Amino acid sequence: MARRPIPSECRLNAQQVVDCTCPFVHHVHRLVAEHSKDGSPVIILGDPKHPEIIGIVGWCAGPSYTIQAAEQVHSLPAGLRNALVVSQTTFPPSAYDELLPLLQARYADLRHENTICRATSVRQAEAEELAKASDRMIVVGGLQSANTRKLAETCRKWCRETYLVENAGDLVQYRMNPAVERIGITAGASTPAWSLKEVVDFMNDMELNGQNQKPETPDLAQEAKEALENAAETVSQEAEDAAEQVTEAAEQAVQEAKEAVEEAKEAVEPVAEAAETAVNEASEAAEAAVEEAQEAVEDTAEEAVEEAAAQVEEAAKAAPAHAEEQHKEPSFMDAVAASMTRIRTGQTITGKVVQITDDEVSVNIGYKSDGLLKRDDMVDTDVELGDEIEVEVVKVNDGEGNVILSQRNIVNRKVWADLMEKYEKGELVDAVGKEAVKGGLLASIEGVRAFIPASHLAQRYVDKISQFVGQDMKLKIIEVDESKKRVVASRKEALAQESEAIKDAVWSQLEEGAVVRGVVRRFTNFGAFVDLGGVDGLIHVSDLSWNRNVVPSEVLQANQDVDVKILSLDRERDRIALGYKQLQPRPWDNVEEKYPVGTVLTRTIVRVRPFGAFIELEPGVDGLVHISQVAPTRVEKIEDVVHPGQEVNVKVLAVDPVAKRISLSIREAMEDSALHYAAEIPGESGESYGQQGTEDSQAYQAPATSAQPEERPETALELAMRKAREELEAQENRENGEE
Repeated sequence: MARRPIPSECRLNAQQVVDCTCPFVHHVHRLVAEHSKDGSPVIILGDPKHPEIIGIVGWCAGPSYTIQAAEQVHSLPAGLRNALVVSQTTFPPSAYDELLPLLQARYADLRHENTICRATSVRQAEAEELAKASDRMIVVGGLQSANTRKLAETCRKWCRETYLVENAGDLVQYRMNPAVERIGITAGASTPAWSLKEVVDFMNDMELNGQNQKPETPDLAQEAKEALENAAETVSQEAEDAAEQVTEAAEQAVQEAKEAVEEAKEAVEPVAEAAETAVNEASEAAEAAVEEAQEAVEDTAEEAVEEAAAQVEEAAKAAPAHAEEQHKEPSFMDAVAASMTRIRTGQTITGKVVQITDDEVSVNIGYKSDGLLKRDDMVDTDVELGDEIEVEVVKVNDGEGNVILSQRNIVNRKVWADLMEKYEKGELVDAVGKEAVKGGLLASIEGVRAFIPASHLAQRYVDKISQFVGQDMKLKIIEVDESKKRVVASRKEALAQESEAIKDAVWSQLEEGAVVRGVVRRFTNFGAFVDLGGVDGLIHVSDLSWNRNVVPSEVLQANQDVDVKILSLDRERDRIALGYKQLQPRPWDNVEEKYPVGTVLTRTIVRVRPFGAFIELEPGVDGLVHISQVAPTRVEKIEDVVHPGQEVNVKVLAVDPVAKRISLSIREAMEDSALHYAAEIPGESGESYGQQGTEDSQAYQAPATSAQPEERPETALELAMRKAREELEAQENRENGEE
């Protein structure tokens, strides 16, 4: 790509022109072309030999400069004005973030545009995270692709064992074991999907083959033979060393005896001959001791070799047996050989700390060489000289004769065993959320990594998984892969198990008829739900108040502490019926005293039925006015006379507190009122009624009150009563006249 082609010139040589440039690259072309049309400079971040960079340079109308490292910034001209910074679409984001501040510090009026392909940056970020958690990384893509090479370099920073391959055939040169190693696979942005799938299938097949392949049976006879030969050689060497020590001791004794004889000769002549005889005897005894020591060494070595051969023969037959005990007393070399500890890889030993450095600790484990325990493999770093610690043998010989030890393996093994025990028993474990990943959350259970699927994080849908990072939680292990030490856990099931335990504890303390305290949580049309400390009970609307047709939210409030009475318990259906009104005063108590018979009251009609009208005397106490008592004359339809919400005067006729019934009468209340007002009508007196009228008037006269009734317009009912009274008076007058 040199200069951008002119479309008209292209069409001269082709019937159709198709622009296949990547949209991100095309965006860079337009940026540099628009910016440099007046000769302004362009600074490009990337590989100057890459075809994409060459193409971008071709679209620059002014000067262009390409750099890819921090040390190249100072090589740019110092007088650049109005420069634009763009980058190769596959340029590493970390390198871009490093170079941009340096360029901004050098040029004050610098313009910049981040033209890195988002797919590339996302892929590099994902590959970096994958490399941190993998033992080996496989990057699939072209060996000549700069994008793929940079992706491999990013992975290699975090995982040294990173391999760049073009296809599955390139993997045969690497020794990997997917059955026990964590192997991550990624690919460059331009890598074909089929090539990536081929590598993934190859690794899956390798993992399955590794799991199904039976471990090779070790040659027990050969191992035993080599071990025993080494033991025999060791014993022989130590026996020879002991013999040399005995010989040196004997020679030293002879020399001392000779010196003593010389001194004795000078001091006492008579005993010279006796001393010389003693020297000869000592020499002979020393020579005899040396010969006996050599013979003992030879016998011990021969016995060790013979014993090794016997054990080799028995190991070859796969029938281990103990060597026949010797009846004679063990020799000195036998005791030395028996005191040496034999160790094997994976063995747990208790040793004593004999040396401490900044990087490692030396532990005496009773072996021919001390074991080395690195600080990274220690659990308790506060150890001192002489402390006894428990360690595991990682390697008997690291190639330099050192025994490599570890404490962390012991702890990990114990932690895993403890987790498996809790898994089998269904017990909950403590964990901490570590990282939100695709499909769920990674958590740590005492150092063991566990995966929690998103559907198992809570009892309801979780929109933001990252809210659980750093949060302590209880988990239930639901799946285990012991070969890979992988754990799948559930927080939802742990919450359900804890909730069930709380419910069982609460249910065990509940009794019908008991009064308990709870918190109002929510309302429905049919009542209110109350939390009793882990279980919910329902106060039905009929048990909320002695009043009828109440709204639950008008009687109680949300989060209100209330005392309730347990009416019934149904453990199988997990239902608790509660009562609130049962603890409130009963409206019907002392109703006879509050509403004695004959009392006239002013109240409101609340309900109308074909047989009468219900009047609320007080909340929870209703009285009934029968249809025969609503008017002084016969009524066909009660709705023609009264209606709900109407305020009327009623007279108490009867009270039955047991049956909760109060009989009322509007008619009699009206009659009492009419007779009371008759004495106030001008021009009428008791004489017109005769003696009987006077007595009736006195009998129905309303009780005197301290205040006179207020004047008010005559109602239709009172008008009808007055007319009925007038007709009655006229009839009485006619009857009196006939007499």
